[in-house]
Amino acid sequence: MENTTPLPSIANLFKESLDLFKKSFAKFVALIALTLGVFIGSVTAMFGLIMVANSLGNMPLFIASLILILIGLLGLIYLSIRVQITIIHLLYGNDQSRPLLYYWKKSKQDNIVGFFWSKLGMQLIVKGATFLLIIPGVIYSIMFMFTMPIYILDSKKPGFRTSLGKSRTLTNGLKAGIFWRTLGISLPVCIALGILVMGYVFSITVLPVVVSVILGVLLFVIVVFSLGTLSCMSPVLYHHIGKMRDALESKPVSKGFVVGMILLGVILQIVMSSMNLATLARSEQQRSLDLLYTDGPQEMQNIDPNEITPTEILPQTEISPVQ
Repeated sequence: MENTTPLPSIANLFKESLDLFKKSFAKFVALIALTLGVFIGSVTAMFGLIMVANSLGNMPLFIASLILILIGLLGLIYLSIRVQITIIHLLYGNDQSRPLLYYWKKSKQDNIVGFFWSKLGMQLIVKGATFLLIIPGVIYSIMFMFTMPIYILDSKKPGFRTSLGKSRTLTNGLKAGIFWRTLGISLPVCIALGILVMGYVFSITVLPVVVSVILGVLLFVIVVFSLGTLSCMSPVLYHHIGKMRDALESKPVSKGFVVGMILLGVILQIVMSSMNLATLARSEQQRSLDLLYTDGPQEMQNIDPNEITPTEILPQTEISPVQ
């Protein structure tokens, strides 16, 4: 009987994802190594520049260094976007046999600014769905999982809302299958990696140094290939689903939906940032109190910072009259 579902089985999905990662491994590692090298070098140069300007006490030089740092940060953002687009061309495209420079040049032809705003909008939409509940967040993350590959690879060069609509069409009726297949591979792999890491941490306390180093290298290779295989599941699913559903008509997602979900995402981000800042401020306040009362009475060490008054913090001294 002919298989009419565009989704591969769990076993085939894992095998094809591993094959895709092995086929793209050298290019992927070279791209990541280049990115990390540029990033580390740029950040080091930025910090060195601002420290030199600050030590000299020259305000015009300090301002100029800040401007150069801002330009450098914009350059790193541009590099990050180019790398992401290059990876899409490499993994989601139909040919992984070409040299890395070919995919890098193709990324230059794409809409860099449009990709940035579309990726940001996509993340905010998923976060906005998570604001409602966890389950809607999972549903929308699967529904729109192919948005950015469609935005880059579709020959018609669709806009953001059109890419969202086509991703919704491709995943229509398949979200549960995608979820269970992804979970069926990710969960065992993560559990196995956790067991291996804990076993390695325990073993280094009893094994010779040379053996520990060899086991560490082997564990690193296993982790890289495992995480690389997981990252290639989405491209494999895109290839399978696209073959059977690419010709289906799709409608752009409504503007009201996009704006509403992005606003929810922004609200959630503000709430989370505020909570993080409040937690950080409270921990800093508690740390300051701990430093003040480390050698004090036990009741002062357990004091609630919200119950402290300024007169309790300031040292009480007696003022003797002037003779």
